[in-house]
Amino acid sequence: MYDICAITTIHRDLDNRIYYRQLKVLSSAGLTCSVIAPWSEGVTDKDGIDLIPTLMPRSRLSRAAHTVSTLLKAIKVKTSVYIFHDPDFLLAAVVLKLITRKTVIYDCHENIPEDIRYGGKPWIPSWFRVPLSKTFQGVEQLCARNLNAVMCVVPHQQNRFNKCGVNTFLFRNFCSLDPDLSFMRDYTKLLYTGTISKNYGAEFLIDLGRAIKLSEKPYSITISDYFGLDTSYRSEFLSLIKDEDLPFVVKQPVFADELNALAGDCGIGLVICEPTFNKLLTYPTKLFEYMRLGIYPVSVNVGYAKEILENGRLGELCQYNDTDAWLLAFDRILHNSEARDKTLEKIKDVDDSLYSWLNEKEKFIAFIKPYVRRTK
Repeated sequence: MYDICAITTIHRDLDNRIYYRQLKVLSSAGLTCSVIAPWSEGVTDKDGIDLIPTLMPRSRLSRAAHTVSTLLKAIKVKTSVYIFHDPDFLLAAVVLKLITRKTVIYDCHENIPEDIRYGGKPWIPSWFRVPLSKTFQGVEQLCARNLNAVMCVVPHQQNRFNKCGVNTFLFRNFCSLDPDLSFMRDYTKLLYTGTISKNYGAEFLIDLGRAIKLSEKPYSITISDYFGLDTSYRSEFLSLIKDEDLPFVVKQPVFADELNALAGDCGIGLVICEPTFNKLLTYPTKLFEYMRLGIYPVSVNVGYAKEILENGRLGELCQYNDTDAWLLAFDRILHNSEARDKTLEKIKDVDDSLYSWLNEKEKFIAFIKPYVRRTK
């Protein structure tokens, strides 16, 4: 009998939010945990958390069948609380609650209605996006009302669910990593963490590399070789880097507890995404990672990133696609050490207070534990 069973139909092994920010935290708080996920490592236990493997769906069409098979696995798991992470499991989650009579919580960490409507899902025909977005939002709200709670990652989501009478909890993706203070920061080395995709501004990343090469400035960009499921774009992106001899350093993908290895001695962190409406509604996890590691952030001038950096004067903001502005920002950071050090001090202060992972973690444990006691 477990206290917690997490369910994901599509997220990768050791997902930062699911595994590191939730299951390891709950396990360290004394709760027994398991996770149903499409694992590829071939292991059944890690850090005292039981792993229940499923196969990764091969296409979007196969995800419906995969959802059913995941539901059948979940029904067999004896647990007090289920936490599921994927919108394609919403209907299955309602069925799961009806059959097991256990607590079922939806961890909503994507703005799916907005993603559909404003082009975040480019494979959806443009004429179909508005009706599909409205339909999905209606189904999501109906399902949420029949679950025990919804965990949200940004205030916009929480407001959306609160309006339809759903019990919500805001659990933000603050960085849980301890910084490696042995590194001396090199402010000619730029870092971009996270998935490489067109949706998150990969084409601008290439343009930035071209601008650096053309300017003959000393900067290089370190990235992780992680492109999600888009293997075709990976080939295109890496070929452009090689063929044009662009100043990129490509490292192996890492998990949350290995971010120090990816960052190395990089001194400047890049927050890049296309300035679409759906991106305005998300917290850039990269920003919290950079702040936690003591890396100076330079961000596209939109959404929550703009709000965080502008209000606190905690970094540089630049317009998307204006490579000249980004290069000037890098130059200011590199050459004005006094202003840079003052900003880094302020970043450390707010990371320890406003964006504290320790505070967020304790609130999360306090939110989950009553559900475990209630259903045992």
